[in-house]
Amino acid sequence: MRLLERSTRVVRVTLEGEQFYNQSRSALNQLDNAFERAKESSSTMHGNISIAVPTDLAHTRLLGLIETFLANHPKVTFHISTSDSVTNIYKGGIDVAIRYGKPDDSRLIARALSTKPRVLCASAKYLNTVDPITHPYQLTQLSCICYKVKDNVDCDWTFTGQNGEAITVNVTPKLTTDDSSIAREWALKGHGLIYKSAVDVHEDLKSGKLLPVLTDYTGQASPLHAIYPSAKYQSKRVNEFIKHLLTFDW
Repeated sequence: MRLLERSTRVVRVTLEGEQFYNQSRSALNQLDNAFERAKESSSTMHGNISIAVPTDLAHTRLLGLIETFLANHPKVTFHISTSDSVTNIYKGGIDVAIRYGKPDDSRLIARALSTKPRVLCASAKYLNTVDPITHPYQLTQLSCICYKVKDNVDCDWTFTGQNGEAITVNVTPKLTTDDSSIAREWALKGHGLIYKSAVDVHEDLKSGKLLPVLTDYTGQASPLHAIYPSAKYQSKRVNEFIKHLLTFDW
């Protein structure tokens, strides 16, 4: 039985190879589950939890959340993978990923953490240099900080007015990055407007480092989810951490 087909340039998995991989993965998952259940005999939670989370969210919200969890479960350890790209949960050994939006993969479970929308905001330093911003169309003439997702720059910003009318504005980015923490730093330093989830900028808005703009409009939906494999046995420590995520006030 041939599992791989090789040429001078590429190696391709055959149909038989793909079937063998899927069946082997299922068997290994069952073996992992057996080990995890054996560990559960201990009344004290211990072992590692591996998390994938967007870069900015790790700094602004997740670190404090982990500290409170460790205060109650000191023998648990954590590994945090910070990336703004969608991590392959199956290949990366990730127990739970925190991501905006819902996954297309039906094998993954998505638990809602927050339904807060995006918020347009900027520092007082920048807002003091421009006229009052009262309508989304003004954004075409202003300095905007945009976020790159895969190969697409997020420059179509949508707002909903009080009458329910949706207004989409194509902004011209002054600065663009695929790192959410850099985008936030640019906004804090007064380089322009940023359109981020209210979860990401919660502390900055609370402290006044960033100020909300166009408050008469509602921002785009930006649902946050905890995502994990449906077929994988979840250890007690991972289950408890997911509960911790669900009860946190994002």
